[in-house]
Amino acid sequence: MDIEGFLAEAYVNPPWHLIAAGFIALGFYTLDAWVLFLPVFSVAILALILPCFLIAITLCLFRRLRTPALKAMRCMGILFLGVVAVVGTNQFHRKLTQFRAAKLGEACQAYRAKYHHYPGGLDELVPEFIASVPQPTVGIFGDDDFVYSSHDGPEPFIYYNCLPPFGNCYYYVESRCWIYLD
Repeated sequence: MDIEGFLAEAYVNPPWHLIAAGFIALGFYTLDAWVLFLPVFSVAILALILPCFLIAITLCLFRRLRTPALKAMRCMGILFLGVVAVVGTNQFHRKLTQFRAAKLGEACQAYRAKYHHYPGGLDELVPEFIASVPQPTVGIFGDDDFVYSSHDGPEPFIYYNCLPPFGNCYYYVESRCWIYLD
């Protein structure tokens, strides 16, 4: 079949199963990657499509079941691409938040170099060391701000709720290391 025949067939008989799979993937991508910032629905979708994919592979062995099995596998492929997109976007958000916290740590170090003590809060860094205090990207269940403490330990740290509602990620300013605490 040439490309014109394929397009004519798709116009007359659109692949509704692929369109539906695309909208489902877009829906859970939007929720998981841009609202929740957690792969909640993605994990559920992945848990559903993996056994179905194995069943579809088995059905491909039978000639009369091959076409519907391939059709189902195409839908599962679209859903799997949605899961991959969620994981990639969440990884981007995590790296961006860690970069922002590291920049705050550098500003705290610069403040200490100038005034010989750490700031009492992140607001003291504005506008001399940073233009504004950035927000972590943690979704609707997390706190909206970085939390800074210069007095609760051997060195100052910045933390945010990185796995709402349970886990916090700590960035230690002097040693420049990350620690995750549940």
